[in-house]
Amino acid sequence: AVSGEGMGSGRRLCDEHKSSSSNRSSSRWVCRTDSLMMWTLAVFLCVCQPISVRAADRKVVLFVHVSLAPVGATPTAAMTEWCTLNYCSPAPTSHIVVGERVDINITGAHLTSNGNVTLAVLSDPGMPSGCHVTASETHGIGSVNAEMKRLSFMPIAGQEGILYKVCIKASDANLPSDNVTYCFALNVHAPVVAFKSETALTVEQTVGVNCPVLLTLLPYDESDQGYCMEMFAGKNNDASAALPSGAQLTHVGTESRNKRGSHDGCAHNEWLLAWYPVRGQEPHTYTYCVHARDTACMGYRCAQRGRDICFTVHVVKCKYCLSIGETIMHAAARYKSDWLQIWGANPHIVSPDSIPAWTSLQLGPMYSVRAGDTLENIARRFGTSSNNLLEANPDIQVVNDQGMINMGDELCVLPYVCTLEQMSSGGGAYRALD
Repeated sequence: AVSGEGMGSGRRLCDEHKSSSSNRSSSRWVCRTDSLMMWTLAVFLCVCQPISVRAADRKVVLFVHVSLAPVGATPTAAMTEWCTLNYCSPAPTSHIVVGERVDINITGAHLTSNGNVTLAVLSDPGMPSGCHVTASETHGIGSVNAEMKRLSFMPIAGQEGILYKVCIKASDANLPSDNVTYCFALNVHAPVVAFKSETALTVEQTVGVNCPVLLTLLPYDESDQGYCMEMFAGKNNDASAALPSGAQLTHVGTESRNKRGSHDGCAHNEWLLAWYPVRGQEPHTYTYCVHARDTACMGYRCAQRGRDICFTVHVVKCKYCLSIGETIMHAAARYKSDWLQIWGANPHIVSPDSIPAWTSLQLGPMYSVRAGDTLENIARRFGTSSNNLLEANPDIQVVNDQGMINMGDELCVLPYVCTLEQMSSGGGAYRALD
């Protein structure tokens, strides 16, 4: 438009545009006038543009947590009271475990009686698998209506360790620009496999034949979510660290705590790893492992979260532990020696008649093979037999027909203290006591 008359016409044109616009219900309009002097012409430029509803003008309320701090407009006292009674809003983060169900109520309301609020879960970021949302429920709060949706979620094994984000949008159906969005988190805690500090983990031991190697293992969830643990012999996916023959891993029991989900409720689990080496397993060093993991793990997560513990046990020659009910006479009979010789080899034992069970006995002295030694001349020197020497030393190899053995080999020798006649009359060496 040109000249002053044109400027007036331009304003009327803009007003007509505003009144005829189909978008007037969802937008507000402003006009901007610019004067531009070009030669002798005064130019009026009318720009009509939509703008969003200001926060101060919003009429939509979305209750977002139990303390009722709203996003958007301020709720009325009636809304606040109603929301308190109906738990209509989630905390910013819900902490749960596998198998624990969480129910969340989301409520949106319009501050005017003629408002129409819709609630929607945003597709980005979406919802976790297994999360369910109900249809909207309409509730009257004083003179206004509130819309509520209920979300429920129970994570399954495989979802632990994931932080899910869910976003809800409340909008005025008649004025879409009047909206508010709130996002909250569902944190599915993952267990952390550990062992309690009171677990006695002696990772290296030296024992004799029939000596107990007992290890109490107390795996637990260090994240303090109460996940239960289980144990297996050997390393995870590694057969090279299997238990030695005769060793057993046994579940003793579980100390319980409050149960929330399907794989929790355990303060700790107790397992016993027990082994009593037998004759023929000496002298040798054994390295074996056990694997602890939580009961919720699946697939690669088991390897990631599991924990291996390995032990080294040296089983030596010339030592023997008495079982419950055994005496020094039994030990002498097993090794074809006599009790006086064994008693003499253990000066710490005061009385041979009252030796506690599982006492470690030194069976005899150790002899280092020298050049020219044979089994026969060693047996003759110590008053025993070649067969007895071989039974007490399963690792010794005879290298030729003359009974030569390797120089430097260590032999456990059990020399006779009494003569054969004395041993026979006293029932020492060869009397069967089993």
